[in-house]
Amino acid sequence: MTSNRLLIYEIVLSFVTLLFIVLGWFADQIFITIALFTGSAMLGLMAARRFIEGRKVFGAVIVLIAIFVFLSGVVEFVV
Repeated sequence: MTSNRLLIYEIVLSFVTLLFIVLGWFADQIFITIALFTGSAMLGLMAARRFIEGRKVFGAVIVLIAIFVFLSGVVEFVV
């Protein structure tokens, strides 16, 4: 998969995440949990794009942030 295609998916997921955040303000709390999961997927794509571009240290930092966001979503879902 090319870097440009990952960028397109990343932009789409960022808008989906923003949509779920806005829905979370007006509706049920489950939308915030979904926003955390889509945000972690977006960060994972961002890290993959950094790895493809050759910036591995920055990609590793983004992977750690994505893991933290994903675990936050799991805790939010369980609790």
